[in-house]
Amino acid sequence: MKKVARIIDQAVGYAESGVCLATLSVIIVLAVVQIVMRYVLSASLPWAEEIINTLMVMMVMFGAARATRKGRHTEMDGFTLAMPKPLRIVFLTFNTLLTLAFLVIIVVSSAEYTLNAGNQKSFMLRIPMPYMYMWMPVGGLFMVYEFIKTIKSRLMKTQNKEETA
Repeated sequence: MKKVARIIDQAVGYAESGVCLATLSVIIVLAVVQIVMRYVLSASLPWAEEIINTLMVMMVMFGAARATRKGRHTEMDGFTLAMPKPLRIVFLTFNTLLTLAFLVIIVVSSAEYTLNAGNQKSFMLRIPMPYMYMWMPVGGLFMVYEFIKTIKSRLMKTQNKEETA
């Protein structure tokens, strides 16, 4: 069972990294082509902005999940280490629950937003807007997954810092 969970976790990590790499690569290529088209050839690609905006949302959502996986989000270590240990445990527990609630709200509200887009289509490419909006709840689910995975280590790490500091 643990082996299957580890394989799934690795697949999720590869998916996050792959999406970040692919979206950034396409954004760079499209932006450079758009600049050359606009300023050298005096013509632009009117659809490029729609694609770039959607890819940026994907990159941000999957990048935030990847940052959670790597432990690269901002922490309040200095503030929490200054607290007495019992207060620190309460604060960290509250902070963790508040963050998890915030992530769930992001997933639920962005899923509602995506589902309520109905038959709207993008202006230039005529892509259904739910396809463009769906990356917010999908990326949010990845963030929830990564955050839940780190809850125990987050609480234990900060509790044990007092002994190592």
